[in-house]
Amino acid sequence: MAPVAKSVAEEMTAAWSQFGAAISVILLTGSPELTAGTWDTDLSTVEIDGGGYARQSIQLTDFSDPAGNNPVTIASEVGIAFGPAEGGDWAQVTHVALAQYIGGNAILSVSPLAQPVVVEEGNILEIAAGDLQLLVGSA
Repeated sequence: MAPVAKSVAEEMTAAWSQFGAAISVILLTGSPELTAGTWDTDLSTVEIDGGGYARQSIQLTDFSDPAGNNPVTIASEVGIAFGPAEGGDWAQVTHVALAQYIGGNAILSVSPLAQPVVVEEGNILEIAAGDLQLLVGSA
């Protein structure tokens, strides 16, 4: 019996499943260093450090099926909220990182925001469903 061919979406989903279920979403005040194609995993100098801030997580199952071609992306199907900011405003957020921890730090993606934002005391920062996207391949 011949093997059944998998769709591109099935292939992409299988490849991404190696990362496990939870992916950390991290707010940054700048981009971490990129050396020889690898992100610096020490985010202590660029991660938001303010009252009420905590990394959030998103499940791999909360992303859409792969879409597009060159590039192929998956998008979040749920919103993600940070905050509210407590004890003062947070530093200006300029980037969002997605990270997975499998026997150590692994930064999957770092993306600049279209517009930097300062989360003022008492407010939250929300990433709407669909706004968080991961490049998963290209043709």
